[in-house]
Amino acid sequence: AADCLAKYRGRCVCVVGEWGGDTGSSAFTAALQGGWRLTERVALPNWPDSAHELTVWETCISPTAFAGNPGSSNSTGSAPAVAREGATTAAPMLKLVSCAACGATEGLRRCRHCRTVAYCSSACRKAHGRIHAEIHALRLLRLSRGLSFRSERDFEPLVL
Repeated sequence: AADCLAKYRGRCVCVVGEWGGDTGSSAFTAALQGGWRLTERVALPNWPDSAHELTVWETCISPTAFAGNPGSSNSTGSAPAVAREGATTAAPMLKLVSCAACGATEGLRRCRHCRTVAYCSSACRKAHGRIHAEIHALRLLRLSRGLSFRSERDFEPLVL
């Protein structure tokens, strides 16, 4: 997937899968986060223990690099140049993964059972506990015990 993305010259990429799960590789994730802007996320019906979604990404490539030709390389035949820092963009960048309670993006641990939510602290997990329980109920996940934020059995460190 990373090799295909490196050769792709279009302006938009749609990805169906699970971040930090079974879909794609770390190289593919790094390539998307390095040269693309996440503009939309759509949850997809799935099995209880996965968190597949549709994500829509727009390129961070300068529109003039396409020479008015969507899906093609620039006039030199080489890959388009990346837009300069501070360039205006059509859509805001969404966060790929953030704490479900406070929005933090560092030190996250994701629920191993639903794979839908991540938290940055035990306090955030507790504050969001009712909503997290509703997510488990919607996925028909029933646990006979409480969840422990520090237990790798319940929450895994999330590295993107």
